[in-house]
Order: sequence, then structure tokens, then C-alpha cells
Amino acid sequence: MIFLFNFLRNKSVKRVIRVIVDDTLEPSHSDEAIETALGGLKVEIWDWKKTDLCTETIVTAAPDAREVCLYWSGNNTVLRGWSEPGGLNQLKKLEKVHLHVGKVCA
Repeated sequence: MIFLFNFLRNKSVKRVIRVIVDDTLEPSHSDEAIETALGGLKVEIWDWKKTDLCTETIVTAAPDAREVCLYWSGNNTVLRGWSEPGGLNQLKKLEKVHLHVGKVCA
């Protein structure tokens, strides 16, 4: 994905309305690769299909997101991380969260 988003940046793209990435197959992108891929782009709608994705990755990669799709394995620690004050609350423009529970399906 880094190559693709670098290509878009080189074409002067600054805003991405919706990011949809199916990252369900191994090896999936690392948090660092996701942050690098989207760095500097204004993402409005985040739908990166990766189970239990770290809040910090979303906040770093898409700080202007107004809508986020999350894929949850059922791990309560992850759910608490998303909902704590230092979690998704950091996304100041966030209006809507879609929570998908269970196995991520393509």
C-alpha cells in the first residue's frame, strides 16, 4: 500500500474520501507501514480491514477521519483501548464508528 499511496501523493492527491483496504491475509501490513502509507493524506472515512487495529495507528494515519470502521476479535482489552480517553476520542472530527464483531470476512 505504501507504493500506491506514494503514487497518489506524487500526483498531488491531498485528500482521500474513503480508504478501504482488505488486510485480512497474512502477512498483513504492520502499523508502521499503514502510518507510512497514509501519512500526509487527509482521510475522511477509514475502513482498513485489520482485526484489533491499534488506536494510535488510526490516529496517526488518519487524524481527520470522521467515520471509522473497526474489526474486533472479541478481546476486551482492545475494546477498552478504543473507548478510553486516549483512544478514538483523539479523533476530533469523528462522527460515526462501525464496529464489526468476529472474524473479518472479505
